[in-house]
This record gives sequence, structure tokens and C-alpha cells, in this order.
Amino acid sequence: MERSGPSKLKLIAASAYEEDRAHVVPIIYDSFRSYKNDRCAIFMHHDETGSFLASSGIDAEYLDPNTNVHWQGVQTGLKRKWKRIIIGDYLDWFSWYMKWQRFNAFHTVVLFRPISRMAHEENRGYMDGLLTRLLNKPSLYRVIVIEEASLWPIVKQWMGGDTSISTTLVSNFGREEVREAILSTLYGTRLSHTDLAVAMGRTLSAKLNPEWRPILQRTEISSLIRRRNNFRVLTEDGMKMVQSLSNVSIKLVEPEPRYDDAIFQLSRKREHLRGDDAWIEEQILHLVEDRGWFTIAVLYDYIRPQFETILRSSTLPPRAIMAQLNRTPDDPPMVNLPSKAVLRRVAERMVEEQRLARSKWFKEVGRPSVGYHKIGFSAFDQYHRCGQCAFYAPLRRRCRLWWLLDRAFGPGDRRWSKEGLHPLSPFEFYKMRNSWRISPHSSACARFTDKKKDHSRKEVPEVCEICNEALPESKSILIVCRNCRTLYITVKRHVRVFTAYEHKFEWNYREIAGRDSTSDVTRLEEERQASPARAMEQIYYDAHRPTSDGEDQPRTLMLYPGDRMLVKDGVLYIFKRRNVEAVPVAGTTLVDNDVIGGEQLKSLEDAGATIRKLSGPKPPPEDQKPRFDTSPMVERAVVERPEFARGFALAMARSAIHATERIVALPSTPAEAQHLIREQRRLFERLEQSGPNGFLTSEALIMKQYWRCFNLPLRSVFERFGPRKRSRFVRESVTAPSGRARGYSAVDAAINYLHQRRLSKCRQANMRLGLDYNPGEGFLHRRRWNSDGLGLLLDLIDPFKFADREKLLEAVSQSRVNWRDFHSHTDRHGIRFYYPKEETVGTLESVGAEADVMVVEYAGRKLPLMDAYQSMVSDLIESLRGQRSFTPFVY
Repeated sequence: MERSGPSKLKLIAASAYEEDRAHVVPIIYDSFRSYKNDRCAIFMHHDETGSFLASSGIDAEYLDPNTNVHWQGVQTGLKRKWKRIIIGDYLDWFSWYMKWQRFNAFHTVVLFRPISRMAHEENRGYMDGLLTRLLNKPSLYRVIVIEEASLWPIVKQWMGGDTSISTTLVSNFGREEVREAILSTLYGTRLSHTDLAVAMGRTLSAKLNPEWRPILQRTEISSLIRRRNNFRVLTEDGMKMVQSLSNVSIKLVEPEPRYDDAIFQLSRKREHLRGDDAWIEEQILHLVEDRGWFTIAVLYDYIRPQFETILRSSTLPPRAIMAQLNRTPDDPPMVNLPSKAVLRRVAERMVEEQRLARSKWFKEVGRPSVGYHKIGFSAFDQYHRCGQCAFYAPLRRRCRLWWLLDRAFGPGDRRWSKEGLHPLSPFEFYKMRNSWRISPHSSACARFTDKKKDHSRKEVPEVCEICNEALPESKSILIVCRNCRTLYITVKRHVRVFTAYEHKFEWNYREIAGRDSTSDVTRLEEERQASPARAMEQIYYDAHRPTSDGEDQPRTLMLYPGDRMLVKDGVLYIFKRRNVEAVPVAGTTLVDNDVIGGEQLKSLEDAGATIRKLSGPKPPPEDQKPRFDTSPMVERAVVERPEFARGFALAMARSAIHATERIVALPSTPAEAQHLIREQRRLFERLEQSGPNGFLTSEALIMKQYWRCFNLPLRSVFERFGPRKRSRFVRESVTAPSGRARGYSAVDAAINYLHQRRLSKCRQANMRLGLDYNPGEGFLHRRRWNSDGLGLLLDLIDPFKFADREKLLEAVSQSRVNWRDFHSHTDRHGIRFYYPKEETVGTLESVGAEADVMVVEYAGRKLPLMDAYQSMVSDLIESLRGQRSFTPFVY
């Protein structure tokens, strides 16, 4: 511990812990440098673990000594995700560490009364060796000790650089304890005489016993320790003594335990195979012949059982490990494995000799890897990515083809085996198992179908240019091919072609599965409708969806100043930055913010559109400059006055915490939401101590807890609001009018509408105060993340959006808004969108109006919400001019 400095140690009085057990939890969380990567191990008596978890509310789980835990890597199968905090008894931790030899697994260690526990423990020497060995690891970041205040000097001397300790505990740590600490220190490793002496000098038993060096010398020449190449290792008798202690926790459950050598099979990372490459090459050729391709990780897992079989059989082992098998009967059983570096060296040499080929494989999730295969054969398409495949659904991040095969049959179906009707390659098996989490950059399979870019042509052809099937005769602007589902949309003076590749999908599915996909899709739809909420939504959708594919589906568009559009032949053409969007007018609801003129209004109403006039912000004429150009003042304040950015970040975080507390106070919110507030407060303390680069990260984590709490009251109204998908909110400012009121669920569509309305109202207030329509850079929203010149506006309005969402939650709980008030629209990829109906627009406007007059507190005064916004903007302008201080708004 002396090499890592005294800052590792944190002492807590046991009396303070008994009065308030929850006081320990924020100290544990504060010790984390990164909550995503840090792990914590809690040592506690098994009688206290249950009461501690119940009273503290810490997010932890119990330790299983027989199960190894891993947090990194890809989780395959139905494995549970390990939590970052694990709690267990001292004996359970002793069994776990001695069995798995993972002394670097945790970065924070919490010890409950370690000195008191060892003073009254029968095998205190073994425990002393484990704790000293663990606490001196460089990877350990923080040690939290809950102990009696009178024992604090002993804890500091034990973990410090002192060589001896004078205390009344000397009588409890005698010669036997020193010998036990030696065995515990040597278990699972080998040390030289010098290293063993240094490690023993740090133990509590050695510091309490001045005669520990002679005891060490006598123990080294005993039958418990053997010299091997100038290193000290435990013999079989010494290992059994340590193993008998680690089975004490198992004896509490099993009256007659059986000792199995496989339970204490050690991971000897230093004793890798360093020769006999010919045997490894033989195994590689067998693997390539059987599998077709492999990575180093796959090869490592393949060779492991081969070595274990050789060591347990009477066959002649490889030449390189014969010398390692010549050991005395006291040697422990070992499994000798070649390291991954050795395997990679052999594989690379085979590539240089042109016996293998190498390709870069982009995994589904994770970093790219190197795949080895036969020359002229590759299991995957290394030149294409799944994102360019016609069967890839980017929103769901999955392959439609392999996902449907996985849901309909599964990887375990016999038809996929080599003797089956439709055998699949190992890489195709891999794609099927991972079809639900495919990255757009992952390497494509052999079924890759390159999707053509959407292109234009002069007129609609008589036959489909994709599948050569006759197109239906229709005067509509939208024509759909009955075979391949390709769309032909008439836009102005040309026709846009959107390829769907459904005929290719059916051909691949029929070739793999041996039947059409229609029956499997129907069965999955029936399984999805098992819940009443999904059944009600599907019935309602079927009753109101278009009768044919060519019939136009209704939408809701929000028009803001600056949107350019044209109405011609019953079609609304919206000019965006890079293309033109054509929207059928019939059945479409237009929310007009002083954009549509008199002539356009009449032509739209005659074409069947529903217009809802609102008072929107009017940008200043192009030849009129804004009275206040805040961009130079903001840029100067970012450099010279960092308190502005910190104030906005803290105000946003406090607003999120207050909004979460208001949601938790609702009767429909379950009690499980309390821990979300505690997590927010812990993150807020981190935000207060972080620098400017950590503002957005901490704010995002706090908002994540807010959205989790926001979703909890919606569970009670699921039957009236339809299924809740993963939230995918649009950006604060959307340039496409058709995307401003759109959401992947009805709740998302309502929130997006209120967000855009709040943006419009705040723009009006800014322009009344003399600011520009787009005020430019902000303190938190910089141009790196926001290129539309809305940074300052987003900094200002973010805390005010909580009022809109809170009023929406009240409207949902009062059944003023439900999912039937929204249009359900499905695009060509099968993704369903929601748009508010015309009457729902009025309801959402009333919800926003209630938020506008909501009484809030700002600068010591109680004001309506919009008045508070105007007052805050005025204070900001005066503060940037240097005339007064600025206080951000806190919801």
C-alpha cells in the first residue's frame, strides 16, 4: 500500500455506520472514477449482508464463490449481466479469490471490521494473507474500511509502511498465523525468496510478530513448500490446507463436501507452450477444415480441450510439454495452454507461407478482428458491410433475413446441420445468433444484396425495372409493385424510384428455410398480439389504415418560417437542403406558424388538407440586422468567464432532479423510483467537481435517470397508450416539417410536438427582446455538436421543457390523450411512426398553454413560465454586457 499513497484509504467509524447504514453508499459511489468500468467488492459478515442491502438500497448482488464474473466482452446466450458491486462474506471471498486468482478484478474494496473479524477468526492468518495480497495490488484505487475508531491506528500501520505494530492484538497473531499467511500468499502463484519475504513483511501477522523471518525460513524447507527453478511454490499438501479453508463456506451448505481438483484448477498464465509449432499447425489445419475460418480467440478455445484430453490420456504429449510433465508427485495438476500471442505467431507464419489467408472481420458489436481462412475462400464478405445490404433495418439494427429465421426456427434446428436439408456455414450460424444486434459497419454474409441508391427517371414504366412484373394502372402519385414492393413516386417533373428488394428477400428465405416467409411473419404477428395492449393497437390500426398500398397515409406537418414549399396538383412539395419531399395533401394536417399565404391556404384546403393556424415567430427581414449580436459576447464569456457554462450545467442538472422528484411524488409512480433520485444526486456531486469537458456527460447520465422515472407512471396506462418502444427522440430542431411531430411511439410524437412548440414560443420571446431568430453559439451546445446556430437557444430552453413533459404526463393520466389520438403510419421498412391527429393538435396546444402559465420561481420572484423565460434572457443580455450577475433558471 505504501507505493500507492495514503489517498487509497478511507476510514469510517463503526458507530457512525450502525446509526446510518445508507451513509456508506455515497462514499462507495464517490470512489468510482468511472461507473462504467469500476467494480467494487464488499467484505462483510454473512449475518449483516441482508440488512445492509435492505437499509442502504445499494445496487449490489451476492457473491457466488463457484462462479467467475466478467464484465467485458460479448455476452452470448441467456447470461445475466453482472452488477458492478458484489457483496459477500469473508470466507466466500477467500474461496473466490483462491479459486479464480483474479486479484485485479475490483478497483474498490470495502472492508467491514477487518481487524475485529481477524482477531476473533480461527483461521485469521489465511485471511490476513488474502487481504494483504489484495490490498497491495496496483489496480486497486480505493480501500474503504469500517472499523472501531480505537483500531484506526492499527489499520493505518497495517496498510502503511510501518514494519512493526505494538498493540494488545500481538497475542492473537502467533507462529501459526504467520505460517498460514505464508501459505495464503503463495497459493496460486510462485515467488522468489526475496519477493516472498517482501510480501510477508506487509502482512499484519508479520508486523505483529517480530520473529516472523525465522518462521518463514523454517516453513520454506518444510513439506508444504517446494523450490522450483529458484521459485517457491506450494506442494499438494500446502494447497490442500488452503483449499480446506476455502471450502468452509461450502460446508455450511453441504454437510459432506467432496474435494475436486478441477474446482481449484489454477490459471498458469506464465507457463505457456513455447515450442512444438508443428502440433499447433496441425490443430489449425483441423480447425480450418472443420469450421472454414477462425480467429485467435476461437483457436484458443479450440485448443484448450485438446490439451486437456492429452494430459488426461496415456497418449504421447507434444514434445514441448513432455519436460513439463516430468515433475514430482507433489506437483499440482496443471493445464498447459499456448498463449494467444503464440497462436497468432504460428497463424501469421502460415499466412506468410501462403498456407492460410487473412481478412479483416468487422464484428457485430466491438472492434474489428482478424479472421484466418483458406486461400480463395472467405466465410464473410470483407468488401461490403451490413449497412449497405438491402435486408438490413438500420432503425432496429438487425438483419431482417437472419432475424426472421432465428425467430421462426432458431440456430438449433436440425435442418441447418451438415446432414440436414438446408446446411448453413459457421459464419451464417453466427449471423443468425447475432441478428438482433448487428452494426451497420459489420462484415456482410454471403447473402449480401447490395441496395441500389434511390434514383430518378422521367416517367413511370409499364413494368417494374427491378423484377419485370407489370405495374398496376393508377393515376395516384404513388405506385407500388405487387411483387417486389418497389415504390414509384411522381415528384414534380420526374419519378423517384425506391427499391424494396422484397423479391430477393423471398428468394433467399425460400432457399434457406424451404418455405415462404408469409406463414412465419403471420405467426410472429400473432405472438406479438398476445398482450391486450398490442391486440387493441393492431385492431385499431387495421381499421384505420389505407385499404391499398397505393393509398396515401395521413401525416401531420409543422411549418415554421423559413420553410419553402409549393402546392401543385394536390401534392405539397417541401424543399429541404438536399432534396425535395413530396407529401400528398389529402388527409394531411398542417400546423401553420404564419407561413402559408392566402392563395396557398385556399389551394391546400381545396385539395383536402386540414390547416390549423398558429402564431409563430417571424424572422427579421434579410436586410435588417439584429439589434443584439450575442455571438461575440458568448465566445468571449466562454473563455473569460467559465462560471457561465458551469451555471447552465448545474441549473440543468438541478432541474432534472427536481422534475424527477415531482414525478416520484405522483400516486401512479411505483416506489422503485426512489433509487433513481439517489443516483441523480450522486451524479450531481460528480458534476460539481468535474471540469468543462465533463458537463454534458454528467448531464446526460442525470437525464437518463429522469427518463427512466418518466416512463414508470406510463406503465399504468399502457392499455390506453399502446406499446412503449425504446425512446428515440428527434433533435431539438428538425429541418424537415414531416419529422417535427413524428415519433416511434405515440408518447414520443406528443413530446416531439411540445418540444417544437416550446422552441417556437421561445424564439418569439427572443425576437421581442431583440435577439436573432438563430442566436448562435451557446455555452454548452457548441458548434461541434450543433451546426444550426441554435446553441444559445438550446441552453436557455432546456430547463423549460420539463414543464411541457410534466403537463403531458398529467394529460395522459387523466385520459385526455391516448394512442388512439394519433395516426399510425408504416414506412417501406416496416417501421411504424405516429403523428398527432388534427383534434389532438388542439389538445397538445392546450397542454403547452397550461405549461406557459405554470407558476415558477426565478430570481426570488414567482412568475409564469414564459415571463420567467423572458426575465432570464434579459438578465443574460445585461450580464454579457458586464452590468449585472446572471442566475440561470432552475425548474
